[in-house]
Amino acid sequence: GRSGLGGICLMGLSCFSSRPPLPPHGGLLTNMRCKCIKSTAQIINLGLILAIDVTPPGIHCRRKEVILTLKKNKKVCVAPEAPWIQLLIHKLTQRYATPSSQKNQAAYQTRWQDGPLSS
Repeated sequence: GRSGLGGICLMGLSCFSSRPPLPPHGGLLTNMRCKCIKSTAQIINLGLILAIDVTPPGIHCRRKEVILTLKKNKKVCVAPEAPWIQLLIHKLTQRYATPSSQKNQAAYQTRWQDGPLSS
């Protein structure tokens, strides 16, 4: 099964998705096992985040994985239990899980740049 987060685009570039294995960088594996060797709970500047990939537990990996794509295409595994990433994912899914029009997406882009946690 796929995460309910699949396919939500942020700023036209950023998307929640369940992607196939990623190329090797920053603690990521490319085979059919878990992608993250290690993860961080450290808060990452929201201005650096281009995409959030959430992979639910499944055959390939028994744990949920959260992988951020940052500027310069750097990928970072974040501990899914980190309170800040849980809040960010919750806020984004709550607000933008079902964008009904391009107008809503444009409004979302503005809010994302202003900071999605400042509601």
